[in-house]
Amino acid sequence: MRRNPYYLVREIKGKHYLLPFGQSIAKQFRGLQVNETGILLWELLSVERTIDTLTDAFAVQISADPESLPELKEDICTFIHSLNQCGALIMSPTELFQHGEVVAHIKIAGLALCLEGSADYYSPAFDAFITNDAPAESDMHVHVTFQTNPHMVAGTVLLHSELLSVVDYEDYFLLLFNENTKVHELLLAKDGTDALFYCDPPCDDVFREELFHAIREAFLYLASLHNMVALHSASVLYKGQAWLFSGRSGTGKSTHAALWHDNFDTPYINGDLNLIGFEGNSPVVYGIPWCGTSGISSKETYPLGGIVLLKQAKENRVESLSIDSQILLVDQRLISHTWTPELFDANLCCIEKAASQILICRLNCTKEKEAAQVMKDYIDQQLS
Repeated sequence: MRRNPYYLVREIKGKHYLLPFGQSIAKQFRGLQVNETGILLWELLSVERTIDTLTDAFAVQISADPESLPELKEDICTFIHSLNQCGALIMSPTELFQHGEVVAHIKIAGLALCLEGSADYYSPAFDAFITNDAPAESDMHVHVTFQTNPHMVAGTVLLHSELLSVVDYEDYFLLLFNENTKVHELLLAKDGTDALFYCDPPCDDVFREELFHAIREAFLYLASLHNMVALHSASVLYKGQAWLFSGRSGTGKSTHAALWHDNFDTPYINGDLNLIGFEGNSPVVYGIPWCGTSGISSKETYPLGGIVLLKQAKENRVESLSIDSQILLVDQRLISHTWTPELFDANLCCIEKAASQILICRLNCTKEKEAAQVMKDYIDQQLS
Protein backbone atom coordinates (compact mmCIF):
# COMPACT_ATOMS: atom_id res chain seq x y z
CA MET A 1 0.00 0.00 0.00
CA ARG A 2 1.00 3.61 -0.47
CA ARG A 3 -0.63 6.98 -0.09
CA ASN A 4 -3.07 8.32 -2.67
CA PRO A 5 -1.30 11.21 -4.46
CA TYR A 6 -4.67 12.96 -4.82
CA TYR A 7 -4.63 13.89 -1.14
CA LEU A 8 -2.91 16.88 0.51
CA VAL A 9 -2.00 17.67 4.12
CA ARG A 10 -3.24 21.15 4.96
CA GLU A 11 -3.39 23.16 8.18
CA ILE A 12 -6.63 24.97 8.93
CA LYS A 13 -6.72 27.16 12.01
CA GLY A 14 -4.11 25.13 13.86
CA LYS A 15 -5.53 21.69 12.91
CA HIS A 16 -4.15 19.37 10.24
CA TYR A 17 -6.29 17.59 7.66
CA LEU A 18 -5.82 15.12 4.84
CA LEU A 19 -7.96 16.57 2.07
CA PRO A 20 -8.84 15.13 -1.35
CA PHE A 21 -8.39 17.00 -4.61
CA GLY A 22 -8.72 16.24 -8.32
CA GLN A 23 -9.75 12.64 -9.04
CA SER A 24 -10.35 11.94 -5.35
CA ILE A 25 -12.98 14.67 -5.23
CA ALA A 26 -14.50 13.30 -8.44
CA LYS A 27 -14.93 9.96 -6.65
CA GLN A 28 -16.44 11.80 -3.66
CA PHE A 29 -13.72 10.72 -1.25
CA ARG A 30 -13.73 12.51 2.10
CA GLY A 31 -11.14 14.25 4.26
CA LEU A 32 -9.68 13.19 7.58
CA GLN A 33 -8.28 15.13 10.52
CA VAL A 34 -4.78 13.94 11.53
CA ASN A 35 -2.37 14.60 14.38
CA GLU A 36 1.43 14.74 14.24
CA THR A 37 1.67 10.95 14.37
CA GLY A 38 -0.72 10.68 11.45
CA ILE A 39 1.34 13.17 9.45
CA LEU A 40 4.52 11.18 10.07
CA LEU A 41 2.83 7.93 9.00
CA TRP A 42 1.50 9.69 5.91
CA GLU A 43 5.02 10.76 4.96
CA LEU A 44 6.28 7.19 5.41
CA LEU A 45 3.57 6.00 3.00
CA SER A 46 5.13 7.94 0.13
CA VAL A 47 6.60 4.55 -0.89
CA GLU A 48 5.05 1.09 -1.03
CA ARG A 49 4.84 -0.53 2.41
CA THR A 50 3.11 -3.32 4.29
CA ILE A 51 1.77 -2.97 7.82
CA ASP A 52 4.93 -4.62 9.14
CA THR A 53 7.39 -2.48 7.21
CA LEU A 54 5.40 0.66 8.07
CA THR A 55 5.47 -0.27 11.76
CA ASP A 56 9.22 -0.90 11.63
CA ALA A 57 9.92 2.40 9.86
CA PHE A 58 7.74 4.33 12.28
CA ALA A 59 9.39 2.66 15.29
CA VAL A 60 12.78 3.81 14.02
CA GLN A 61 11.48 7.36 13.56
CA ILE A 62 10.26 7.62 17.16
CA SER A 63 12.95 5.37 18.71
CA ALA A 64 10.29 3.00 20.10
CA ASP A 65 11.17 0.17 22.47
CA PRO A 66 10.88 -3.34 20.97
CA GLU A 67 8.37 -4.24 23.68
CA SER A 68 5.96 -1.57 22.42
CA LEU A 69 5.87 -2.83 18.83
CA PRO A 70 2.69 -4.99 19.15
CA GLU A 71 0.70 -2.09 20.61
CA LEU A 72 2.22 0.29 18.07
CA LYS A 73 1.23 -2.01 15.21
CA GLU A 74 -2.34 -2.20 16.52
CA ASP A 75 -2.60 1.62 16.57
CA ILE A 76 -1.14 1.85 13.08
CA CYS A 77 -3.69 -0.71 11.81
CA THR A 78 -6.49 1.48 13.15
CA PHE A 79 -5.05 4.51 11.36
CA ILE A 80 -4.60 2.56 8.11
CA HIS A 81 -8.22 1.42 8.33
CA SER A 82 -9.31 5.07 8.58
CA LEU A 83 -7.18 6.03 5.57
CA ASN A 84 -8.56 3.11 3.58
CA GLN A 85 -12.17 3.96 4.43
CA CYS A 86 -11.86 7.50 3.13
CA GLY A 87 -9.93 6.51 0.00
CA ALA A 88 -6.54 7.92 0.95
CA LEU A 89 -4.62 4.70 0.20
CA ILE A 90 -3.71 2.84 -2.96
CA MET A 91 -3.64 -0.89 -2.28
CA SER A 92 -1.32 -3.39 -3.93
CA PRO A 93 -2.84 -6.20 -6.02
CA THR A 94 -2.10 -8.68 -3.21
CA GLU A 95 -4.07 -6.53 -0.78
CA LEU A 96 -6.90 -5.92 -3.22
CA PHE A 97 -7.56 -9.46 -4.38
CA GLN A 98 -8.20 -11.31 -1.16
CA HIS A 99 -9.62 -14.78 -1.87
CA GLY A 100 -12.86 -15.71 -0.10
CA GLU A 101 -15.16 -18.71 0.13
CA VAL A 102 -15.60 -20.50 -3.20
CA VAL A 103 -19.26 -21.30 -3.87
CA ALA A 104 -18.81 -22.86 -7.32
CA HIS A 105 -16.11 -24.04 -9.70
CA ILE A 106 -17.03 -23.55 -13.34
CA LYS A 107 -15.17 -24.48 -16.50
CA ILE A 108 -15.75 -22.61 -19.75
CA ALA A 109 -13.66 -23.33 -22.85
CA GLY A 110 -11.20 -25.23 -20.69
CA LEU A 111 -10.68 -22.26 -18.37
CA ALA A 112 -11.35 -22.78 -14.66
CA LEU A 113 -13.15 -20.00 -12.77
CA CYS A 114 -13.77 -19.86 -9.02
CA LEU A 115 -16.97 -18.01 -8.11
CA GLU A 116 -16.64 -16.60 -4.60
CA GLY A 117 -19.01 -15.09 -2.05
CA SER A 118 -22.59 -16.40 -2.21
CA ALA A 119 -24.27 -18.69 -4.70
CA ASP A 120 -27.13 -16.19 -4.77
CA TYR A 121 -24.89 -13.69 -6.60
CA TYR A 122 -24.61 -15.76 -9.75
CA SER A 123 -26.94 -16.37 -12.68
CA PRO A 124 -28.44 -19.85 -13.17
CA ALA A 125 -26.93 -19.64 -16.67
CA PHE A 126 -23.65 -20.78 -15.09
CA ASP A 127 -25.21 -23.98 -13.70
CA ALA A 128 -24.49 -26.07 -16.79
CA PHE A 129 -20.79 -25.18 -16.53
CA ILE A 130 -20.34 -26.10 -12.85
CA THR A 131 -17.80 -28.85 -12.23
CA ASN A 132 -17.56 -30.90 -9.07
CA ASP A 133 -13.82 -31.40 -9.53
CA ALA A 134 -11.98 -28.47 -7.94
CA PRO A 135 -9.02 -27.60 -10.18
CA ALA A 136 -5.52 -27.69 -8.74
CA GLU A 137 -5.13 -24.10 -9.90
CA SER A 138 -7.85 -21.76 -11.14
CA ASP A 139 -7.39 -19.46 -14.12
CA MET A 140 -9.53 -16.70 -12.55
CA HIS A 141 -11.04 -15.92 -9.16
CA VAL A 142 -14.28 -13.92 -9.27
CA HIS A 143 -14.82 -11.74 -6.18
CA VAL A 144 -17.85 -9.61 -5.27
CA THR A 145 -17.83 -6.80 -2.72
CA PHE A 146 -20.49 -4.36 -1.59
CA GLN A 147 -17.94 -1.78 -0.46
CA THR A 148 -17.15 1.36 -2.43
CA ASN A 149 -13.93 1.09 -4.39
CA PRO A 150 -11.57 3.31 -2.38
CA HIS A 151 -8.36 2.47 -4.18
CA MET A 152 -8.39 4.23 -7.52
CA VAL A 153 -6.53 7.35 -8.56
CA ALA A 154 -6.19 8.83 -12.03
CA GLY A 155 -5.07 6.32 -14.65
CA THR A 156 -4.85 6.24 -18.44
CA VAL A 157 -8.25 6.04 -20.14
CA LEU A 158 -8.10 3.39 -22.86
CA LEU A 159 -11.77 3.39 -23.84
CA HIS A 160 -14.85 5.43 -23.04
CA SER A 161 -18.42 4.97 -24.25
CA GLU A 162 -21.92 5.34 -22.85
CA LEU A 163 -21.81 1.73 -21.69
CA LEU A 164 -18.21 1.11 -20.66
CA SER A 165 -15.02 2.90 -19.69
CA VAL A 166 -11.64 1.19 -19.32
CA VAL A 167 -8.80 2.74 -17.32
CA ASP A 168 -5.24 1.41 -17.32
CA TYR A 169 -3.13 1.03 -14.17
CA GLU A 170 0.19 -0.67 -13.60
CA ASP A 171 -1.11 -4.04 -12.46
CA TYR A 172 -4.79 -4.03 -13.39
CA PHE A 173 -7.54 -2.48 -15.48
CA LEU A 174 -10.52 -0.65 -14.03
CA LEU A 175 -13.79 -1.17 -15.93
CA LEU A 176 -16.66 1.22 -15.24
CA PHE A 177 -20.13 -0.01 -16.23
CA ASN A 178 -21.64 3.39 -16.83
CA GLU A 179 -25.31 2.43 -17.22
CA ASN A 180 -25.53 -0.29 -14.57
CA THR A 181 -27.57 0.25 -11.43
CA LYS A 182 -26.08 -2.53 -9.27
CA VAL A 183 -22.68 -3.64 -10.63
CA HIS A 184 -20.58 -0.53 -11.08
CA GLU A 185 -16.86 -1.33 -11.31
CA LEU A 186 -14.50 -4.17 -12.07
CA LEU A 187 -10.85 -4.41 -11.07
CA LEU A 188 -9.29 -6.87 -13.49
CA ALA A 189 -5.78 -8.18 -12.88
CA LYS A 190 -3.67 -7.89 -16.02
CA ASP A 191 -2.64 -11.53 -15.80
CA GLY A 192 -6.34 -12.47 -15.72
CA THR A 193 -6.14 -14.26 -12.37
CA ASP A 194 -8.55 -12.01 -10.44
CA ALA A 195 -11.73 -10.09 -11.16
CA LEU A 196 -13.12 -7.97 -8.32
CA PHE A 197 -16.61 -6.51 -8.80
CA TYR A 198 -17.84 -3.50 -6.79
CA CYS A 199 -21.60 -3.73 -6.42
CA ASP A 200 -24.63 -2.32 -4.59
CA PRO A 201 -27.08 -4.51 -2.65
CA PRO A 202 -29.59 -6.02 -2.60
CA CYS A 203 -28.85 -9.17 -4.56
CA ASP A 204 -31.91 -9.34 -6.82
CA ASP A 205 -32.61 -10.34 -10.42
CA VAL A 206 -31.19 -7.07 -11.74
CA PHE A 207 -28.02 -7.63 -9.73
CA ARG A 208 -27.56 -11.17 -11.05
CA GLU A 209 -28.18 -10.13 -14.65
CA GLU A 210 -25.72 -7.23 -14.48
CA LEU A 211 -23.08 -9.36 -12.77
CA PHE A 212 -23.57 -12.14 -15.34
CA HIS A 213 -22.80 -9.76 -18.20
CA ALA A 214 -19.99 -8.04 -16.30
CA ILE A 215 -18.30 -11.40 -15.74
CA ARG A 216 -18.40 -11.85 -19.51
CA GLU A 217 -16.08 -8.85 -19.88
CA ALA A 218 -13.58 -10.40 -17.46
CA PHE A 219 -13.86 -13.82 -19.13
CA LEU A 220 -13.34 -12.46 -22.65
CA TYR A 221 -10.14 -10.77 -21.46
CA LEU A 222 -8.96 -14.06 -19.97
CA ALA A 223 -9.92 -15.86 -23.18
CA SER A 224 -7.83 -13.43 -25.25
CA LEU A 225 -4.82 -14.27 -23.08
CA HIS A 226 -5.41 -17.92 -24.04
CA ASN A 227 -5.66 -17.35 -27.82
CA MET A 228 -9.44 -17.27 -28.12
CA VAL A 229 -11.71 -14.69 -29.72
CA ALA A 230 -15.44 -14.01 -29.48
CA LEU A 231 -17.38 -13.40 -32.68
CA HIS A 232 -20.77 -11.69 -32.72
CA SER A 233 -22.65 -14.40 -34.60
CA ALA A 234 -25.38 -17.03 -34.55
CA SER A 235 -24.37 -20.63 -35.11
CA VAL A 236 -25.73 -24.05 -36.09
CA LEU A 237 -24.31 -27.56 -36.18
CA TYR A 238 -24.11 -29.08 -39.67
CA LYS A 239 -22.29 -32.29 -40.60
CA GLY A 240 -20.54 -32.35 -37.25
CA GLN A 241 -19.14 -28.83 -37.59
CA ALA A 242 -20.08 -25.40 -36.32
CA TRP A 243 -21.12 -22.83 -38.91
CA LEU A 244 -21.20 -19.20 -37.81
CA PHE A 245 -23.37 -16.50 -39.40
CA SER A 246 -22.24 -12.96 -38.71
CA GLY A 247 -23.16 -9.50 -39.94
CA ARG A 248 -24.01 -6.00 -38.87
CA SER A 249 -26.92 -5.54 -36.51
CA GLY A 250 -30.16 -6.05 -38.41
CA THR A 251 -28.53 -8.03 -41.22
CA GLY A 252 -30.38 -11.18 -40.20
CA LYS A 253 -27.89 -13.58 -38.61
CA SER A 254 -30.55 -14.97 -36.25
CA THR A 255 -33.03 -15.20 -39.13
CA HIS A 256 -30.51 -17.09 -41.28
CA ALA A 257 -29.68 -19.51 -38.44
CA ALA A 258 -33.43 -20.09 -37.98
CA LEU A 259 -33.82 -20.85 -41.70
CA TRP A 260 -31.21 -23.59 -41.36
CA HIS A 261 -32.78 -24.91 -38.17
CA ASP A 262 -36.32 -24.97 -39.53
CA ASN A 263 -35.59 -26.25 -43.02
CA PHE A 264 -32.57 -28.53 -42.57
CA ASP A 265 -33.10 -29.62 -38.96
CA THR A 266 -29.69 -28.30 -37.88
CA PRO A 267 -29.30 -27.86 -34.10
CA TYR A 268 -28.58 -24.41 -32.76
CA ILE A 269 -25.29 -23.81 -30.92
CA ASN A 270 -25.48 -20.16 -29.86
CA GLY A 271 -27.88 -17.40 -30.84
CA ASP A 272 -25.57 -14.40 -30.49
CA LEU A 273 -21.94 -15.07 -29.50
CA ASN A 274 -19.40 -17.74 -30.39
CA LEU A 275 -15.99 -18.32 -28.86
CA ILE A 276 -13.33 -19.46 -31.32
CA GLY A 277 -10.21 -21.23 -30.11
CA PHE A 278 -8.03 -24.21 -30.91
CA GLU A 279 -7.77 -27.84 -29.85
CA GLY A 280 -4.24 -28.70 -30.85
CA ASN A 281 -3.94 -26.64 -34.03
CA SER A 282 -7.51 -27.20 -35.20
CA PRO A 283 -10.06 -24.37 -34.83
CA VAL A 284 -13.08 -25.08 -32.65
CA VAL A 285 -16.10 -23.30 -31.23
CA TYR A 286 -16.47 -23.52 -27.46
CA GLY A 287 -19.79 -23.52 -25.68
CA ILE A 288 -20.31 -20.46 -23.46
CA PRO A 289 -23.25 -19.28 -21.32
CA TRP A 290 -23.54 -15.82 -22.90
CA CYS A 291 -25.93 -15.64 -25.86
CA GLY A 292 -27.46 -12.15 -25.92
CA THR A 293 -31.24 -12.18 -25.63
CA SER A 294 -31.61 -15.30 -27.78
CA GLY A 295 -31.65 -17.79 -24.91
CA ILE A 296 -29.78 -20.23 -27.16
CA SER A 297 -26.46 -21.56 -25.86
CA SER A 298 -24.51 -24.78 -25.46
CA LYS A 299 -21.66 -26.04 -23.29
CA GLU A 300 -20.30 -28.38 -25.98
CA THR A 301 -17.22 -27.91 -28.14
CA TYR A 302 -17.42 -28.41 -31.93
CA PRO A 303 -14.96 -28.25 -34.83
CA LEU A 304 -15.31 -24.95 -36.68
CA GLY A 305 -16.42 -25.45 -40.27
CA GLY A 306 -16.68 -21.86 -41.41
CA ILE A 307 -17.81 -18.28 -40.98
CA VAL A 308 -20.44 -16.79 -43.28
CA LEU A 309 -20.51 -13.00 -43.43
CA LEU A 310 -24.03 -11.87 -44.28
CA LYS A 311 -24.94 -8.86 -46.41
CA GLN A 312 -28.50 -7.95 -47.33
CA ALA A 313 -29.23 -8.09 -51.05
CA LYS A 314 -32.11 -8.56 -53.48
CA GLU A 315 -30.81 -11.93 -54.65
CA ASN A 316 -28.91 -14.76 -53.00
CA ARG A 317 -25.30 -15.17 -54.03
CA VAL A 318 -22.14 -16.49 -52.36
CA GLU A 319 -19.11 -14.26 -52.81
CA SER A 320 -15.56 -15.51 -52.32
CA LEU A 321 -13.15 -13.18 -50.51
CA SER A 322 -9.42 -12.65 -50.62
CA ILE A 323 -7.63 -13.97 -47.55
CA ASP A 324 -6.84 -10.47 -46.28
CA SER A 325 -10.51 -9.46 -46.67
CA GLN A 326 -11.58 -12.59 -44.81
CA ILE A 327 -9.34 -11.76 -41.86
CA LEU A 328 -10.22 -8.07 -41.84
CA LEU A 329 -13.99 -8.57 -42.07
CA VAL A 330 -14.05 -11.23 -39.36
CA ASP A 331 -11.84 -9.08 -37.13
CA GLN A 332 -14.36 -6.24 -37.47
CA ARG A 333 -17.11 -8.51 -36.11
CA LEU A 334 -15.22 -9.54 -32.97
CA ILE A 335 -16.35 -8.34 -29.57
CA SER A 336 -13.09 -9.46 -27.92
CA HIS A 337 -11.29 -6.65 -26.15
CA THR A 338 -8.81 -4.50 -28.05
CA TRP A 339 -7.81 -2.07 -25.29
CA THR A 340 -4.10 -2.44 -26.00
CA PRO A 341 -1.94 -3.19 -29.06
CA GLU A 342 -1.09 -6.56 -27.50
CA LEU A 343 -4.75 -7.56 -27.24
CA PHE A 344 -5.43 -6.33 -30.77
CA ASP A 345 -2.53 -8.34 -32.19
CA ALA A 346 -3.52 -11.47 -30.25
CA ASN A 347 -7.05 -11.32 -31.70
CA LEU A 348 -5.74 -10.77 -35.21
CA CYS A 349 -3.30 -13.66 -34.89
CA CYS A 350 -6.10 -15.98 -33.78
CA ILE A 351 -8.26 -15.09 -36.79
CA GLU A 352 -5.32 -15.48 -39.18
CA LYS A 353 -4.64 -18.97 -37.82
CA ALA A 354 -8.29 -20.02 -38.12
CA ALA A 355 -8.75 -18.48 -41.58
CA SER A 356 -6.10 -20.77 -43.08
CA GLN A 357 -8.16 -23.84 -42.13
CA ILE A 358 -11.85 -22.94 -42.54
CA LEU A 359 -14.28 -21.55 -45.07
CA ILE A 360 -14.87 -17.79 -44.83
CA CYS A 361 -17.12 -16.19 -47.42
CA ARG A 362 -19.78 -13.55 -47.86
CA LEU A 363 -23.42 -14.39 -48.51
CA ASN A 364 -25.35 -11.66 -50.26
CA CYS A 365 -28.83 -12.69 -49.27
CA THR A 366 -32.50 -12.14 -48.70
CA LYS A 367 -34.30 -13.40 -45.62
CA GLU A 368 -36.06 -16.17 -47.51
CA LYS A 369 -35.54 -19.95 -47.41
CA GLU A 370 -33.65 -19.80 -50.69
CA ALA A 371 -30.81 -17.93 -48.95
CA ALA A 372 -30.14 -20.87 -46.64
CA GLN A 373 -30.43 -23.32 -49.55
CA VAL A 374 -27.86 -21.39 -51.61
CA MET A 375 -25.46 -21.32 -48.69
CA LYS A 376 -25.98 -24.99 -47.89
CA ASP A 377 -25.34 -26.01 -51.50
CA TYR A 378 -22.12 -23.98 -51.49
CA ILE A 379 -20.93 -25.58 -48.23
CA ASP A 380 -21.77 -29.07 -49.52
CA GLN A 381 -19.73 -28.37 -52.63
CA GLN A 382 -16.77 -27.16 -50.57
CA LEU A 383 -16.94 -30.18 -48.26
CA SER A 384 -17.03 -32.60 -51.18
